[in-house]
Amino acid sequence: MYQMTEDKALEVLCLGFGRTGTASLRDSLNILGLPCHHMKRAIVDKSGRVFLDARNTGKADWDTIYKRYKAVSDWPSVYFWKELVEHYPDAKVILSVRDPERWYKSMSDTIIKLHALYKRFPVNFLVNSYLYRFMFGEHAKMAYTLVDEDTFHDRLDNKEYSIQVFKDHYAEVKRVIPADKLLIFEAKDGWKPLCDFLGKPIPSIPYPNTNDTSEFQRLISFTQTISWAYV
Repeated sequence: MYQMTEDKALEVLCLGFGRTGTASLRDSLNILGLPCHHMKRAIVDKSGRVFLDARNTGKADWDTIYKRYKAVSDWPSVYFWKELVEHYPDAKVILSVRDPERWYKSMSDTIIKLHALYKRFPVNFLVNSYLYRFMFGEHAKMAYTLVDEDTFHDRLDNKEYSIQVFKDHYAEVKRVIPADKLLIFEAKDGWKPLCDFLGKPIPSIPYPNTNDTSEFQRLISFTQTISWAYV
């Protein structure tokens, strides 16, 4: 566990797409004393509407949204990466990378499967229900809108197209962020480059290896089961 903070200012922006080791990066930053926002926190915080409003209006109070955090990783934050870079100009940027083919395979086994359910009965009925909104806010709508519709233009099932979007994002981040503020990082690199970049001592425990594919698959199964039970 980690201690959240009420102090202003994100110090670290992790701008790699989901399924590039963002969960392990989140856990590592938490260990280093940098509470990290992640898609899972958006679920817990029921903040789907907040991010949808930021998307729909082009305005957001980032300091309030992230007041308990010092770092961000994964969607929905990556969707707003240009806004966050502008708002937090002193933040260091970590770009988690992965082979595009392996990235798409991981997406296919997790996010693509889950989000496909959002469009089909009975899951589409559940996620639009009062019960779902009471439990999770507008998380499903937020995740689908920001990732599937806006980032991949409803073509996540097109491997070639999705990989090109992936590559274009990484090229743009590298173009925009000055080299002295950017760390290109793979989970296999471990603690040293990460800690050197952030000016943190290397922890005595192994670098986190957070593979949440099985958790995603359990979530898919649970979502299908509870949807049929609900209807």
